[in-house]
Amino acid sequence: MKHLKKLISIILIIFLIMAFISGCTSTSGGKSSTDKGTTTTTSGDGVKPTQPVKFTMFFGNAGIAFPDDIDPANNPFIKVFEKAANVDVEMVMPSYTEFQTKLYLVLSTGDIPDLVHCWHKADIDRYGIEGAFLDWKELLPKSTILKTYYSEEAIKLMETTDGKVYGLNVLGNGNVHGTGIRIDLVNEVNNGKMPQTPDELYEFFKNIKAKYPHAVPVAPNSGKSFYRANSLFNAFGVQVWGLQRR
Repeated sequence: MKHLKKLISIILIIFLIMAFISGCTSTSGGKSSTDKGTTTTTSGDGVKPTQPVKFTMFFGNAGIAFPDDIDPANNPFIKVFEKAANVDVEMVMPSYTEFQTKLYLVLSTGDIPDLVHCWHKADIDRYGIEGAFLDWKELLPKSTILKTYYSEEAIKLMETTDGKVYGLNVLGNGNVHGTGIRIDLVNEVNNGKMPQTPDELYEFFKNIKAKYPHAVPVAPNSGKSFYRANSLFNAFGVQVWGLQRR
């Protein structure tokens, strides 16, 4: 397979910036070249590529397409890590509806991109076991920054059946999910008491139904999925996002 053994330092730096984390990895002396024939020279400080290395990314847009006059691979954000990692990014970004089909096609051909961003963990794990992807458990310790963001417990949760990690879960940005509540209904049917727990919220919904039998107390994502109500289910330790696709 092509591109399976890219320079570890470049892979780590790219993923760091993709996850909005900054950091660096160390390299050792010696002379080497990439599989594309990019010769590198060395000094006491490490390896210094003489020209950018081609780096391919298979990227999902989550259903939010770029405008027709915008090139996803040519924008200020991409330029940041192109400069930092000395790479020339080639981005493949299928439409949301075609994403999984084209992901299967890319993985089945063996021409694996250097970085795959997707939300189909089962597929990543399956193809990883078959040899398509590197084990992040071996890569993380080589990054002095990235390894501080993934605890041993988090890594354990990302392991697949062979004990390896082929896909890193995206880190949260610290924002807390919440649900908007109409204060007028709180005052009207709940004696002005704001629900503080999932159980109290459930009782509040029941009060609304008792007062307004035809009302819909919570309406997630136009009623077509659980997405907008996901935080309610998370409060009970249940992850239901994605069930509408089954």
